[in-house]
Amino acid sequence: MTRSLGLIAPAERDEIVATIHREAEGAGWHTLSNQEKGTLYRDWESRFDLTHAAIKDQIMKGFDAAQHIAPTGEAAVHARVKELLAKAELPYYADKVPLWDGKGFVDFVLGFSSTWITVAAELESAVNWQGGLRQALWYRAAYFQHSGLEVLPGLILFGSVRSPRWEEIKSMCTSTNVLLVTFDLLVDGRLETAKSMEHLLLEGRLRV
Repeated sequence: MTRSLGLIAPAERDEIVATIHREAEGAGWHTLSNQEKGTLYRDWESRFDLTHAAIKDQIMKGFDAAQHIAPTGEAAVHARVKELLAKAELPYYADKVPLWDGKGFVDFVLGFSSTWITVAAELESAVNWQGGLRQALWYRAAYFQHSGLEVLPGLILFGSVRSPRWEEIKSMCTSTNVLLVTFDLLVDGRLETAKSMEHLLLEGRLRV
């Protein structure tokens, strides 16, 4: 399983997406267990010679939209972050942006301005903050290896966290030079505002 969607001709890509969406709908995707979904993933990966990431992040992320089902979980937060960015005067790209040659994807790219550092930002739940941090750092290293250019890795954190863990997250992001912002993050049940993306953008503390 070596191919990504970016390496496939448009006609074949559209046929693969339509087939997978049709089979997912026929299988009752939203009623399946994780084990049953995993079986389908492995079948699609083998049959279409696609990476797991290509199917999960590029094809199945669009399944709910194709079925006119409202997004939930991280997908719903992603949509709300896009709405917030649309209100701010900050250039951005979203929806699994390919960082290079279609082989690496990032949730948000912020910037592309002569006065703004380009940020490759991972959107992640606080319960998986370590995974999000690793992914953000991977984006930086892989992009530099490919292009010789630097991007600032970013972590957009949502969900809920206790204050000791929050202090650990801030410390780790500072020590690894990762831009940490929050989106409706609760710390000990209270809304975090100091690093809130909404506060930073709409209050004018981040400008292009």
